[in-house]
Amino acid sequence: MTTLLPAPSRRILVIDDNRAIHEDFAKILKRAAPTNDLADLEADLFDTPAPVTSATPTFEVSFADQGEDGARMVAEANAAGTPFAVAFVDMRMPPGWDGVATIRRLWELDPELQCVICTAYSDYSWEDILEQLGINDRLLLLRKPFDAAEVGQLASALSEKWHLARRAHLKLEQLRGMVDEQTRHLAESEARYALAAAGSNDGLWDWNLTTDTVYYAPRWSALVGLPAEEPTLAGPQRWLERIHPDDVSTFRSAFDDLRLGRTAQLAVEYRMLHADGQYRWMLCRGAGSQRPDGGVHRVAGSQTDITNRRVAETQLRHDASHDALTGLPNRALLTERIGRCFARQKREPSFRYALLFIDLDRFKVINDSLGHVVGDALLVALAQRFSACVRATDTVGTFTGHVARLGGDEFVVLVEGISQDADALGVANRLLAAVADPIDAAGHEVHASLSIGVVIGHPGYEKVEDIIRDADTALYRAKGGGRGRYDVFTDELHVAAMNRWRVETDLRRAIEQREFTLFYQPVMSLTSGAVLHFEALIRWRHPTRGLVMPDQFIPLAEESGLIEPLGRWVIEEACRQIRAWADRDVHTSIAVNVASRQFAQPGFVDEVRRTLAAAGVDASSLCIEITESATMDPRALDTCARLVEMGIRLHLDDFGTGYSSLSYLTRMPIHTLKVDRSFVSRMMDDPMSAAIVQTVLALATALGMQSIAEGVETEAQAEVVARMKCSAGQGYLWSRPVEAERAFELLRPRRSLVA
Repeated sequence: MTTLLPAPSRRILVIDDNRAIHEDFAKILKRAAPTNDLADLEADLFDTPAPVTSATPTFEVSFADQGEDGARMVAEANAAGTPFAVAFVDMRMPPGWDGVATIRRLWELDPELQCVICTAYSDYSWEDILEQLGINDRLLLLRKPFDAAEVGQLASALSEKWHLARRAHLKLEQLRGMVDEQTRHLAESEARYALAAAGSNDGLWDWNLTTDTVYYAPRWSALVGLPAEEPTLAGPQRWLERIHPDDVSTFRSAFDDLRLGRTAQLAVEYRMLHADGQYRWMLCRGAGSQRPDGGVHRVAGSQTDITNRRVAETQLRHDASHDALTGLPNRALLTERIGRCFARQKREPSFRYALLFIDLDRFKVINDSLGHVVGDALLVALAQRFSACVRATDTVGTFTGHVARLGGDEFVVLVEGISQDADALGVANRLLAAVADPIDAAGHEVHASLSIGVVIGHPGYEKVEDIIRDADTALYRAKGGGRGRYDVFTDELHVAAMNRWRVETDLRRAIEQREFTLFYQPVMSLTSGAVLHFEALIRWRHPTRGLVMPDQFIPLAEESGLIEPLGRWVIEEACRQIRAWADRDVHTSIAVNVASRQFAQPGFVDEVRRTLAAAGVDASSLCIEITESATMDPRALDTCARLVEMGIRLHLDDFGTGYSSLSYLTRMPIHTLKVDRSFVSRMMDDPMSAAIVQTVLALATALGMQSIAEGVETEAQAEVVARMKCSAGQGYLWSRPVEAERAFELLRPRRSLVA
C-alpha cells in the first residue's frame, strides 16, 4: 500500500463584505480530501500496484468583512509567526477600502502575500488594476460568479507558490550567511597570513614555472638590500645572479629535485650578494604545486637570512676545537690531526712526524704566589713564544697550526714532515731557548723553565692516547732528570712507565683493602737509655711481593696524590695503637710522618682533632714529624701553632737536607730537631759531616729544642752524639722497626735497650 504524505497546512484569508461569500469559500476550501480506500482495496484484491496520488492540501481559512479588518489580521499573523499565504479580496466593500486599496495595504504589511481580486463588475478593468498595483506575479483576478474548482486550484497553486518562495527565500538567506561567514574566514585568514609573513621576517616568493616569472615580496627584496620600489614581478635572474658562484650548483640541484618530483620540499642554504657588497647566508624553503599529469608548474616558499646563525655556528665550532685562553687548538683538534698523521704514515711510509709534550716547571708555585691572573698571562705569553719558534710548516697556534694546549700548563707541539729525528730535537731545543729570557706576565717579570717529552712517530701507533701517553712518560723522565730539559721516549721508558702504572694501581687497591701495617722503632734517651716514644713507619703487605718498604711506594703516592688518604690512615692507626696500649696499662707517644701535601691541606688540623677524639687519645700522645719543605708553605706557621695549641709535639725531620730559612725556623713552634741519618752515618769518617751534626745539635740547644740523631748503628756513634749534647737517638743500635706486639714488649718493663 502507498501511504500518502500529510498535506501541508496553508493559511487563507478571505476579505469580503458578503457573509454568503464567506460560506461559499468555507465549503470549497474546508471540505475533506477524498480517500483512496477503494483504490487500495482493488490493488490488494487483484495484486496490482496502488495508484500514486498526491496529498490534498489542508487549508486554514480566516474571514474578514472589511479591508481594514483584513489588514489588522495580517499584521497580527505576521507578529505571531503564522503569516497568511493567500488572500482573496473582494473588489467592492462599502463603506470601507476597495480591493485595490486593501491589497496595497496588505503588501505593505507582507510583501510575499499572494492576492486574488474577486469582482463581478466591469467598471474596473484588469488594465486599471495593474496600473494601480503594477505588474506583479503575486496578483491574480477571479471573476464572479466563480467556479469551486477554480477557487480550489487558485488556493492550492498560490499557497504552494507562497511556500516555495518562502523556502527559496530562507535558502537564499542561508546561502548568503554561509557566503558572509566564508568571506569573513577568508579575510581573517588573509590577515593572519599577512601578519605572520610580516612577523616572520621572511622574504616570500612565488615562481610560476610556466611563465618563468617570480613574485618577490617586498621583504624578499629588503633581505638583499634592494629598494622597496623594485617590481614584485620579475624573472628568476634577479635571484640567480645574486647567488654566490660556489653555491649556484647546490641551489639548482635542490630546485631541480623539487621540480622533477624527487623531493616534496625544498630546503637549501646558500650565500647571496647583498647590495652593500657583502654575502649573506640564506635559507630557502618551498613546496611545489603539481598539475594533474604530475608535473610541477609552480613553486612557492620563503627565504630567511641566517647569517647570524651561521656566524654563531662557525664560532661554536672554533670554540669547540680551540683553547679559550690562548686561542691554540685544544685536545680535540690535536687528536684529529694526530689521527691524520697516523693515516698518512700508513699511506706514505716515508712520512715522518714527532710529538713534543711540554710542561712548565713549578707553575703551581707561580700561580699560588703571584695569582691566577699572572699565571694566565704567563700561559698566553708562552703560547706566543712556542708559536714563534716553530717553523712555518708546523702548526703554530692558528687554525692550521700544531701547537696545542691540553690544559693547565701542558702544551703539545705536533711536528709534521720531519726528515730525521734531529729535526724534532731541534724544535725541542728552540722551545727551551724560547723561555731563556724573562717573561713579562701582567707586569711581573717571570723566569720560566720547561720540561719536554719527545716521541718520534712510527707505524705502530694506532691510538692517539698511546702516543700522548708515551710523550707524557718521556716528560716525566725529563722532570726527574732535573727539569729544564727534554727526554726522548724509548721502549725502556715504556716498561718503566708500565711498572709505575701497576704499582699505582696496586697502591690504590691496597688503600681500599687496607693492606698496610705500621712498624714501630723506639726513640731512646741518650742519658737514661729509656724508650722515650716510638716512630711509626709504614709497610705494605703486598699479596704477591710480600713486605714492601716505603721508599718503593711513598714517592709514587706523593706524586699521584694518594699520600693524603694514606697519611690519614697512618694517623688513625697510630691513634688506635696508642689507645690499645693504654688499655693494657702502657702509656707512650707515637710520632707519625706527615707529607708536605697533606700538611698543607686547609682541613688538616681539624682532621687530626677528629681522629684523636674518635680514638679517645690525648693530643700529647701524638707527635707529628714534618720535613723542611713543609715549612715553606705560607700556611705552615698557622698550622703548626694550632697543632701545638692542641698539645701535639712537632718534630722537624731530616733537618739539614732541605732549604728552610733559619729566621723562619725561629718563629716555628718546633719541639725537636732530627739530624738526618746521612750525616750521622758519615760523621765518624767525614769531618764535614761531623761538623754539620755538631752545628745542628748546637742550634737545637740554642733554640731550646730537643734533638734526635737518626741512623745510630754503633756505640761509638751514640757516644759522639751524646757528647754533642744530643737528647736522644734512633737506629739499629737499639732496635729495628718492629711490629706492634714486639714494640709493646719493649715498653714492659721500661728499661735500657743498650744493656
